[in-house]
Amino acid sequence: MTRNWISDPPITKTSLEIFVTTTPPEEEKDQFLRFIRQILSWDPDVRATSNEIIPDEWLMRSNEELL
Repeated sequence: MTRNWISDPPITKTSLEIFVTTTPPEEEKDQFLRFIRQILSWDPDVRATSNEIIPDEWLMRSNEELL
């Protein structure tokens, strides 16, 4: 059976900020969201590679910053 779609499925209007609730606000949350957006990009030309993501400032925080 062939289906003829008359429109694209709706895309919900939401953001990562709504889902990230356990990371403290301010700088740490901003760094985390930037880090995640680099990984979750649909466009492979924009998406960060593993070599680009490893030295990210959010991942490279010191132990003192984690406390």
